[in-house]
Amino acid sequence: MRDGYKFAVQSINRAGGVVVRGKPYKLELKFYDDRSRPDLSAAIAEKLIEQDRVRFLLGPYSTDLTEAVAPVAERYRVPLISGNAAGRSLYDKHYCCFFAVLSSTDRYFTALFASAKRILKTEKRSHSGPITLAIATRGDRFSQDVRASVLADAEKNGMRLVLDDRLPDPPTDLSSTLARVRVLKPDIMVVSGRERGAIEAVNQFDAADIDVPILAVSHCDSSKIIEQTGKAAEGIYCPMQWIKSAAYRGKWFGSAANFARHFEQKYGYEPPYHAAQSAAAVVVYADALERAESIETEEVLDKVGDTKLDTFYGPVAFGPSGENIAKEMVVTRVVGGRHVVIQP
Repeated sequence: MRDGYKFAVQSINRAGGVVVRGKPYKLELKFYDDRSRPDLSAAIAEKLIEQDRVRFLLGPYSTDLTEAVAPVAERYRVPLISGNAAGRSLYDKHYCCFFAVLSSTDRYFTALFASAKRILKTEKRSHSGPITLAIATRGDRFSQDVRASVLADAEKNGMRLVLDDRLPDPPTDLSSTLARVRVLKPDIMVVSGRERGAIEAVNQFDAADIDVPILAVSHCDSSKIIEQTGKAAEGIYCPMQWIKSAAYRGKWFGSAANFARHFEQKYGYEPPYHAAQSAAAVVVYADALERAESIETEEVLDKVGDTKLDTFYGPVAFGPSGENIAKEMVVTRVVGGRHVVIQP
């Protein structure tokens, strides 16, 4: 995440900075270690505003820490753009100063479900009646947010829920879920169990030789699912925030592939989605500054809210609660040991 912020700031500055009323400005990044503590994260945000005179905030890592910082940004009316907090609870508070470039948890499987009929037809899995769905989720807040959204998306798409299972914690033994799936034969199986759950689900479904037309798991990218499970991952579907092969383009960095190439040249590793969406948050600020023709916080805040922007990370446009309503999750299928984008 930090490398994504730094890379975007350095790249924009190297290209001449942001131009406000004909005058170029360089961006400066200042950050402190919050030690993954919400109370410290909130205190740091206040220090940045009060003592360091920072005009614009970038989000910390995770929903919990961002929930601690958002009220501080609101109190001072300083924009806070998040690249790494997906929890739906952040939008339910209707902050005026909070924005997020990534897709929230309630949209993780929306794009997949919208494509389900096409996928099943391609797989020659025609059948009468509604598409049947099985889900298995862990008990953590992220997974339960995903569960709620999957149930809502299933109803919206006329799917029939045949299984709603709770994964054990840790999710090491999925035999109970596997037995039910073998009998019920759903068209779609969704597993949201964070990184460990993704790896266990892929390995255990493969070992049990259970054929599900669409087996979809969250956290494919952060779990490095192909590297961790090898051939067992073949054919699975993955909702992802971003991937370098997606056909996204924008003013800064050009294409997704171009961003990934230059990032890897600088840092020596392929950028995960965390780095990409962090960089995208900086790009939104650069765009808002230029459109505001001002460096004043309040005027830039207004322009952030009006953002309609194509970027290497995907389209960005904020809804009334700060959510990115323009971007859908990328859906991939593992084919030949690599992620192939099937949606959008």
